[in-house]
Amino acid sequence: MLHLVGRSPPVSILDLGCGHGRYAGPLAKLGAEVVAMDASLVLLHRALNQLGDVGRRIRWVQGEMSALPFCGLFDIVILLSAFGYFNNEGDDEQLLTSVFEITATSGHILLTNPNAALIRAEFQPQREERREGRVVSIRSRLDEAGQWLEDDLVITDDLGEHQYQRRQRLYTASELTQLLECTGYVSVAHFADLDGAPFIESSASHIVTVGQRAA
Repeated sequence: MLHLVGRSPPVSILDLGCGHGRYAGPLAKLGAEVVAMDASLVLLHRALNQLGDVGRRIRWVQGEMSALPFCGLFDIVILLSAFGYFNNEGDDEQLLTSVFEITATSGHILLTNPNAALIRAEFQPQREERREGRVVSIRSRLDEAGQWLEDDLVITDDLGEHQYQRRQRLYTASELTQLLECTGYVSVAHFADLDGAPFIESSASHIVTVGQRAA
């Protein structure tokens, strides 16, 4: 991530939708000043307990993205698999506007999203994934316009079986570019992964998007 945006510590990073600290921890370990926010207090406690001394160097914040509680400026704001989950059209752009306002001059935003073009072309109503020792069974529905994806998930791990639903607004790379440019970001670029592989719309499962605020 740091390589993609051309930055290195010391650098201030806001991790929105941080979950259990999968990215916040390693970034803090590299020497970044990290603020990590999530709506789930359970996940924040889990992150703090798992990360030990590194976790105590991170500022953990419980809150909703619809009302960001920050007044300072960050060099980098990341939303990794955490964008597009509002229910109403226009809320995503409002979030990007709020993020822009707390991004420092020449600062960056970094997002990861499913590639809408590939999902529409190769839609799978049912699939199974394995993630970090968990088995995730997913049943999916796609609306007629191909814009909204609804998933029913069953997660099986050492603690048993858990079920939940999610609904996400899908975006193509060009739609993400338009959103970021309308918000005020410049130099928008897309990659296939966090290693910076070239983004090919017909084959990339995800879109890694980097936008920079003007100097």
